[in-house]
Amino acid sequence: MSKPIKILFINPRKFLYSYPMLGVGFLSAYLKKYGNYKYEFKLADQNIGENIYKTIDDFKPDIVGITATTPQIISASRAADCVKAKKPDTLVIIGGPHPTALPAQTLQEFNSVDIVTVGEGEQTFREIVDSYAGGRTNFRENLHKINGIAFRDDGKVCVTAQRELIDALDDIPIPDRDIFNKAYYFNRPRQVIRGFSKRSTHMMSSRGCPYDCTYCSSKLTWRRKIRFHSPERVLQEIDELVNKFRFEAIFFEDDLFIADKNRAIKICNAMIDRGYKNKLIWAVQMKSNLITEKDVDLLKLMKEAGCVQIEFGFESASERFLKIIKKNTASVQQNQQALELVKKAGIRAFGNFIFGFQGETAEDLRLSRDFIIENYKKLDYFQAFIATPYPGTEFWNDCVAAGVIGKADWDKFNMGITDTDVFSNTLDKKQVLDTVNDLTLLAFKKISVKDKLLWLITRFQDDPKYVVSMILKNIMRQLSFLTHTS
Repeated sequence: MSKPIKILFINPRKFLYSYPMLGVGFLSAYLKKYGNYKYEFKLADQNIGENIYKTIDDFKPDIVGITATTPQIISASRAADCVKAKKPDTLVIIGGPHPTALPAQTLQEFNSVDIVTVGEGEQTFREIVDSYAGGRTNFRENLHKINGIAFRDDGKVCVTAQRELIDALDDIPIPDRDIFNKAYYFNRPRQVIRGFSKRSTHMMSSRGCPYDCTYCSSKLTWRRKIRFHSPERVLQEIDELVNKFRFEAIFFEDDLFIADKNRAIKICNAMIDRGYKNKLIWAVQMKSNLITEKDVDLLKLMKEAGCVQIEFGFESASERFLKIIKKNTASVQQNQQALELVKKAGIRAFGNFIFGFQGETAEDLRLSRDFIIENYKKLDYFQAFIATPYPGTEFWNDCVAAGVIGKADWDKFNMGITDTDVFSNTLDKKQVLDTVNDLTLLAFKKISVKDKLLWLITRFQDDPKYVVSMILKNIMRQLSFLTHTS
């Protein structure tokens, strides 16, 4: 084709957190580096309030790529319907955690989707796009040769062989952040790191996690294999974020930032050498079993390099239940020790807890609540989530087996904070909701008045309806709290 291939990425649905969808940036960057044709890219981003249907109409794409977690899948299907209604010959490709978990079902449920990408998408998406651009005569036949996809052929759903992961992670270019709306994502303060209102963003320095937690869907994409960007590649991206985009704070989305401790040391030393500790703060996620007394020096080095907060998925303080959901890879004692070691190093500690699992008991809830109250002063912040059984996880299978999930209503699958659906028949729904509400109020009290006001200002600019609804919801929570504690 002589003209550039017009590729429209769609980020469907407004989200609680205003982060750019890095997957789109990775796909765009990968195509620009490795693709065989000329492309014209555009992003229709419903998260920033764009009218994606108008963008579809104005841009008239040849190919549409839609990202879809489970909470996004209904919005994604509506976007696909709109594309086909306006230009039926447009190729619609959908990827992300939800279609990865349910590739055949996604095609059966949503007729406007032509192809599903399964798992890591960069190579797969490039092969589909280049095959389509190279000529449509043999395109359907060529799809059978592309690993990691599902598609229809003569009315039948075909699922090809599994796509191998990209072993050399540095081969994947730095995400193309120029595709995102800079005025919305880059040019105003945000609390990407709780308690710090700065020009903030996020990045990934590794992919994957070797653990097998029952509630986690990331293993569907990364297959319990962890791969790392080299320290040099990590610093190259940090350099771009600081010097080109002028960010002041970075949240590392890696599941296990310090899984390779020697790499973490090299990254920290390089950040210190570049003088970033005076102009950049950052936060990471960790698993408590990876931190022992031997790692205090590493934690102190991280602090010196600008790390201000470490976020843990403690999830439960019931030894019995923690062993079940984390497959004997973490203990309450390890959670406690990690919390204390992080505080010893002078870094803020952030704890996440999940309530409402299938198989969980009222005693399990009590133990987790007691742990939070006992460590209230040590936890700089914490969040209480309602457990959501994402497709493909063991928790999902448990819920299906227990009859908690029948025909899935995907609109009920949110992000755990604003949920009101409890997918458990071993717990009283009201008790779960009351526990989460009460703990959310306790967490809210840890936020200073200044930070609350900064949050209100920045969030109101993004989504005034959400801010008003959250204020009203918080008032109702406090009234409920006063009622059942009086």
